[in-house]
Amino acid sequence: MGALGEVYEDYAATYIGKIKESTLKSYRIYLNLSANYLTEHGISNVNDITPNTIVNFTMTLSKYSGNFAHDVMRLFVKFLRYAFERGLSAEDKSRYCMKAQFYKGEKIPSTFTTDEISAILSSINRSTSSGKRDYAMIMLSTRTGLRACDIIGLKMKHLRYDTDTIEITQQKTGKRLILPLSEEVGSALIVYLRDGRPESEYDNVFIRHRAPYKPFDSNGNRMIERHMKRAGIENYDKRQPGFRAFRHSLAGSMLDNNVSIYEIQGILGHESPDTTMRYVKIDTKELKTCALEVPLRQSR
Repeated sequence: MGALGEVYEDYAATYIGKIKESTLKSYRIYLNLSANYLTEHGISNVNDITPNTIVNFTMTLSKYSGNFAHDVMRLFVKFLRYAFERGLSAEDKSRYCMKAQFYKGEKIPSTFTTDEISAILSSINRSTSSGKRDYAMIMLSTRTGLRACDIIGLKMKHLRYDTDTIEITQQKTGKRLILPLSEEVGSALIVYLRDGRPESEYDNVFIRHRAPYKPFDSNGNRMIERHMKRAGIENYDKRQPGFRAFRHSLAGSMLDNNVSIYEIQGILGHESPDTTMRYVKIDTKELKTCALEVPLRQSR
């Protein structure tokens, strides 16, 4: 590992005699994970570590338990700070470390592949009024990642065809969210509103199609399960099917296509990129590199 390995060894040596031998052994395991990652990616000097390197390393920890991943990241932050304080690094790289949360026992979010989502959409009978509604709802969910509560609560005034945007105040966060209204989503909505939606006193975009014609009083997941069964999706019931799964699937797709954490944060309406970082636990075959520009954080 060359010069990088020497810095790691020097840092590990600072704990000798200060902590139990068993704890020191654990620390070496934690440090080896980050050291091996850096070496495998051609980094032989602390100064060569970039913000992208740190975020991508954080993503690799998703396969471990919450406590283990947290300890690995904590030691990595301390290592980076140590390198700077000893004059071995030109800047304090620890300030680039995002406060990623790793929760004990947290399950990997349910996701569906692009092919599975296409099969679900294709299975919907759009010759019926309810089929037009379901198609528009699922299309909206899979293309925008809106939460179930915001889809159920979507009003006519939120659809801005003059600017090709969807503009809402998120029910969960109370924050304003503006999303582009793509042609395929816009078309699905127009077909439903023009040819499928019953007349109703309510201004919700999506309503029940049995009298009284009123807004949904549930999250709509049972409707999604019905279409997944019709589409022949395997083990759909074991993956917690619903709008939340579509939201996770969209995040995973964006990660796979090198969309930055900050862009995903904006699209999904998260208040903090730290929340978005929870999506690194999505179980894809390989999380590809995310091109990021990470703002400086104050050292903690």
